Amino acid sequence: MKKFIFILLGMVCIFAIVILIMSDQEENYYQRVTTSEAKEILNKSSSKELIYFYKKGCAACNSFKPILNAKIKEDNINVYAIDVEAKENEGVFFEEYNINSTPTLIKFINGKAVSRHEGAMTKKELETFISK
Repeated sequence: MKKFIFILLGMVCIFAIVILIMSDQEENYYQRVTTSEAKEILNKSSSKELIYFYKKGCAACNSFKPILNAKIKEDNINVYAIDVEAKENEGVFFEEYNINSTPTLIKFINGKAVSRHEGAMTKKELETFISK
């Protein structure tokens, strides 16, 4: 009986690992950037830019990701994404834009933040956020 339980637990663990790996490999339509790359983009920008802040283990980010990807693909918009847990990203950038939770989406116009949304959104909420 103990052998069966260990085998079952092992199979569940392997299944969970495979699911996590596969979910991270889904095609993303947003462009991953570092905070230093985002600074350059914003400094040179003369139009509307969207920056999406996320972390890989965030349940809300994972539920929002397919909605964001669908909107990007549907409308052919450009969204830059920053993993808040990546080592190459600078904490000063997160402080400057008050990033305390994920997902967070900030809309910039001419390099200035004009609106933000914290937390996951429905497709309709995302459409409204982008268009306003």
